Amino acid sequence: MKLKEILDYLISQRIPNSTEELIQIEKACKWIAEKIVDSNKSQDLNDIINASKLVKTGRVIFTDKFINEPIMTDGRIIDPSMKILPETNSFIYSKIKGYESVSEILKYVYENFDGTGFP
Repeated sequence: MKLKEILDYLISQRIPNSTEELIQIEKACKWIAEKIVDSNKSQDLNDIINASKLVKTGRVIFTDKFINEPIMTDGRIIDPSMKILPETNSFIYSKIKGYESVSEILKYVYENFDGTGFP
């Protein structure tokens, strides 16, 4: 099994309700990315779409209390312990060949266009 397939399996087991949510996240990210990414940069688009499918991976380290909680509400992180999520996601995928750019995207997934959010 490839490492990514193992991680997909872990996510599906640890967060069983994530599949449908990840499909919706992917669709939304793809729609947005197609509007803002230069059509000559198809690899950038693919990286964004791949990152959208992987945003929940870091949650596997959370306790049951936080596993299904939203990370942010009203633009604010709900618990300081959740601040490690982007860095955890980034670290995991930085170790997979071909996912270096995806890893960088995952590091900033909770940052807003206006610079608020985190990190």
